[in-house]
Amino acid sequence: MFSKAERYDIKGKRYLDYPAKYYCADIGLRNVRLGLRQQEETHIVENILYNELLVRGFSVDVGIVEVVDRNKSGKRQQKSFEIDFIARKGMKKLDR
Repeated sequence: MFSKAERYDIKGKRYLDYPAKYYCADIGLRNVRLGLRQQEETHIVENILYNELLVRGFSVDVGIVEVVDRNKSGKRQQKSFEIDFIARKGMKKLDR
């Protein structure tokens, strides 16, 4: 019913201990489970794209990129950005 996507560090090229991200195999069942209250189109489209990548034979992970930046006061701070999908099929890899 649910598929698990592991979190992958793009720069370090390793899997992280972050909580995994889960996608529902059936959007209708997802909506019923959430009581029809979370109707955000972006989440639904992301879930549909994840399912489509699986159907096309890709192994799918969620990417994380950590960046060190300076804030307005000049102090360094670390930020994490999420890449929705890292899709792999054999030697072929797609980052989107």
